[in-house]
Amino acid sequence: MTESDRGCKYDPLTSNLRISHPTGQTHGHTATRTNTMGSRLKENPDRTFYWFFEASCPIANDKDPDVLFQFPEDFSDEESRQTLPRFCFPYDIERVRDVVAVQHFTFVLTDLEGCQRFGFCRLTSSSHTCLCMLSYLPWFEVFYKLLTT
Repeated sequence: MTESDRGCKYDPLTSNLRISHPTGQTHGHTATRTNTMGSRLKENPDRTFYWFFEASCPIANDKDPDVLFQFPEDFSDEESRQTLPRFCFPYDIERVRDVVAVQHFTFVLTDLEGCQRFGFCRLTSSSHTCLCMLSYLPWFEVFYKLLTT
């Protein structure tokens, strides 16, 4: 427990706050902590990444991208399979085709537990495909290097 100058003791493991009055009485309260960036990261994820896929650029604005390849092959999160490929093509790829050959970008999603999942993407305009890795780990340089090699 840590103690402040005002007679308060806070236990960060249990989020308990004990307040001592000048009369010697002690009252216990549960503190509500603000969600910080560190607490939005999933602690000890069981995998480095959860899904890797290659998506093809949709043939029309009203069409969704197709997943050409994925690992693991039995990835079963149907909502992610339907939604995440759309993040791979955030703009009309034809407009910037001659200007930028390769782009790296990241999107962040929040899961039901309030933890952030990161989508690391490598968009190649010449081949009209995007490689994407989904992970709870914010290892930007590592994932961009993996997507490049």
